[in-house]
Amino acid sequence: YLALGEAENTFVEYEVTDGQGGSSVQRLEMTVTGVNDVPVGQADNVTTSENIGLQVGSSQGVLVNDSDADASNTLAVTSISNGTASVLAGETIQGTQGGVFTVLADGGYSFNPQSDFLDLSPGEQRITQVTYSMSDGIDEAQAVLSVNVTGINTAPTQNGTVPTQNYQDFDVVQFDTSPYFSDIDTSNQFTYSVDELPAGLTLNTSSGVITGQLESNASVNGPYSFVVTAHDSAGVQVNQTVLFSVANTVPVVVDDENRTLEETVTPITGHLVSGLTGDTDSDQDQLFVLAVNTIGIGSNGSVVVATQYGEIDVDESGQYSYQVNNTLAAVQSLAVGEVLVDEISYSITDQQGGEAQGYLRVTIQGENDAPEALADSYTTDEQTELLVSASNGVLANDIDRDLSDEHQVVTIVQGEGQVAVGSSLRGSQGGVFTLEEDGQFRFEPGDDFIDLGVNEARTTQVTYQMTDQHGATSLATLTVEVTGINDAPEAREGYLAPIEDSQQIDVSIEGFFGEIDGTDELTYSVENLPEGLVLNESTGIITGQVVSSASVAGPYELVLTATDKSGATNTQTYTWTVINPVPIAFNNTDTVTEERVLSSQGNLLTDTSSSGLDYDPDGDTLVLVGVYNNENGSPTAQVESDYGVLSVASNGEYQYELKNSATQVQALAQDEVVNDRFFYQIIDADGAVATAQFIVTIQGQNEPLIDSNEPVLEESVAAEDPAETPARQGRRALAPVAGDAGESASDTSTSADSNDTSASATTQQQVQRNVEVLTQFSENTALNPELLSPVSLSLALEDQVLDFGIVEQFTLPPNAFEHTNPSEVITLEVRLSDGSQLPDYIKFDESNMSFEVDGRGASLSGQDSIVIRVIAKDSQGNSATSTFTIAFKETQDQNDGDESQDVIESEDDNNTNESTAPVDDVDDSDANEAANSESAADSYAKRKESLMDLMKKLIS
Repeated sequence: YLALGEAENTFVEYEVTDGQGGSSVQRLEMTVTGVNDVPVGQADNVTTSENIGLQVGSSQGVLVNDSDADASNTLAVTSISNGTASVLAGETIQGTQGGVFTVLADGGYSFNPQSDFLDLSPGEQRITQVTYSMSDGIDEAQAVLSVNVTGINTAPTQNGTVPTQNYQDFDVVQFDTSPYFSDIDTSNQFTYSVDELPAGLTLNTSSGVITGQLESNASVNGPYSFVVTAHDSAGVQVNQTVLFSVANTVPVVVDDENRTLEETVTPITGHLVSGLTGDTDSDQDQLFVLAVNTIGIGSNGSVVVATQYGEIDVDESGQYSYQVNNTLAAVQSLAVGEVLVDEISYSITDQQGGEAQGYLRVTIQGENDAPEALADSYTTDEQTELLVSASNGVLANDIDRDLSDEHQVVTIVQGEGQVAVGSSLRGSQGGVFTLEEDGQFRFEPGDDFIDLGVNEARTTQVTYQMTDQHGATSLATLTVEVTGINDAPEAREGYLAPIEDSQQIDVSIEGFFGEIDGTDELTYSVENLPEGLVLNESTGIITGQVVSSASVAGPYELVLTATDKSGATNTQTYTWTVINPVPIAFNNTDTVTEERVLSSQGNLLTDTSSSGLDYDPDGDTLVLVGVYNNENGSPTAQVESDYGVLSVASNGEYQYELKNSATQVQALAQDEVVNDRFFYQIIDADGAVATAQFIVTIQGQNEPLIDSNEPVLEESVAAEDPAETPARQGRRALAPVAGDAGESASDTSTSADSNDTSASATTQQQVQRNVEVLTQFSENTALNPELLSPVSLSLALEDQVLDFGIVEQFTLPPNAFEHTNPSEVITLEVRLSDGSQLPDYIKFDESNMSFEVDGRGASLSGQDSIVIRVIAKDSQGNSATSTFTIAFKETQDQNDGDESQDVIESEDDNNTNESTAPVDDVDDSDANEAANSESAADSYAKRKESLMDLMKKLIS
């Protein structure tokens, strides 16, 4: 019973003896300290009825039967839960099966059943509960508070009032009274009773539904008031008063219609009440006709009434006959499809007070009169299109006795051809007709009448069919008379082929015009003809020879005019291109000889080679622009290579000076050759440019072995026999060579002795002479830079040496030609040097600038070599031309993988003797090994053997 923190002292006394009779009494004292004991909750169970609440104080509350071993502890309720929700003490919470609980901290509580248990039948029970938590301040415990609710009987009640129910005689009734009663005891089952119902109706005592059908005369005794009673299971009852209002139904009239025709003499008949539409009475009362057009039925049971357009005879049952009055003007004027409506009113009754009014409408339909289409005529001239509106069209003059009829064109006919409106049809003598349904039409003469002379006429026509809206049709003819007028000459698409400067011309411009009027004769005129050409005005033929510079002013915008006999003209413009033909430049060659022939002169323009003479197809005077090589791509008056100096003048004259003392020249062996390659550019008077090659072949001479300690004697050169000195061969055809400018016949060479002052002096004298010659040439014929073409050769086109027996390919350098405008596109044209097409065995693909050559074709045609002309053009016709040679040789066995290399590569002979003065051979290429051909190797072996013998003798 000690609570937490409470304490209580206790003791015991005990006696101790020693067994000899001695003893002592002692006390043992102890302090007991309390700990907290957990409360113990006990369930609480109470009862009540469905409509009675509970209010319980703390003295009888939920804590009364709960306990705590710690007597000083006080229990208190802390919270209440229903399993899904939880609240604090003193707050309300819904019970598990309904009702509202409120449990206080001291254990007092209340319970309100509310309406949650009204559904319980008498004696039926349902338990609802909550769980409460209690605390002694330290520990908690739970217990359940349960309320057992018992149901009691509740009297049924009215559920509102029953509204008046409205019916008509003979209506079918189904009315449920149960919704107007209620009972909160949902388990109760009602039974129903009624004191009195209208005839024909019954009450279902289980469901409370009134069903049946009212009698046809129920309205006579109405309205009906009766009481329906609902009884619950305990016999408690409640009443509701129900009112049925029953009215007589008014007859329903459906208007009647009938039809007759104009001129009909037989009456039409029908029935106003029971006809096709049928008047009705929902309570099935018999109906009778009371009056027609407000005139009542007579004592004899019928009446005859004059109507607006006829007469009607009606009896009381509704039977009638109607006769149209054909003597009336309104009836006689009806057109086909037009109608008049004769509206007749009548009233009916069901003899119980119900009346209604309706109408009989008789439609009188007119008969159609066919329309009459009349012929139509129009005029125009051969060039004028007719566009006629509907108001003046083909229907404007057509007639119809039915004035209100509408007409339209439906088809157009010509011969066996027939088209619908909106489509086109050719007339009998030409032209195209297009008719619309409203009568408007279009006539297009086209070119069908242009052959007519002035004021000559021809008629053309089509037949059209028209109809009224009722389908009656009629045919008529639409005729157009077309008158001829003078036609100007007709412009046509002619063509004048491009021509070249100096070309002889004989062409006609007749193709640019045509004469429509067949008998007319045309005369011609042309403005802006190229100089040198004249026009025959009668024949239209242009003749003459174009001047050589005509292309400079081109292209020519010709104004061509044709005039007929009446003075009518037609003018058109045409751009006629005059082309400046590109000059033809052929490769030139010359020859010099080491130590012997040191210079060469000639004229690049006028010297004739086996390939041909440079010329301009239109006879322009050619000017030499300049020369260049790979190291200097711009044409100049002088250019220097590793082997020599080339000087030129604008009239084509040149002088080549061999740099005899140059290492590359002195390294040449006997009969060894090297080509010094240049390019020269020519231009005609109109700015067309062509490029060709100038190749100087340098022939080597063998120098004698000399002691390097002795001076070189110039007399050794002069002492040679002049008869053995090769004469300059002049220009000759380009042939396969061992190497180009800058390439020796051997890959390596020894440098000339630096002490060779005579060779150096000779070179300086030659250069001075070249300058003097060039100055002299330039004074005679000055260069004109303004004539330079924007298209030029930038890289040399290399000659090709190919085999007769195989197919080989090679490609031109992609940047062989260049333009001053980098964005300009250059196209290539490849021909033979004489301007003719390539032979079949040579193919050129411009897309990749590649050639494919079948050497077998060259062999069959007997060609050892062929000169190819390449013309580069821009979009404005500016051009540059270059040529190269394809030479063919017999196929040989491969040696060291390269059959086309004829160059003997040099190999230094390093055999020396320190005790003997060195012996120099200026032509150190004599000691080289043969690089490619077998014959060169044999020659070299013999030369080497001879040289070795000589060296052995010197050493010894």
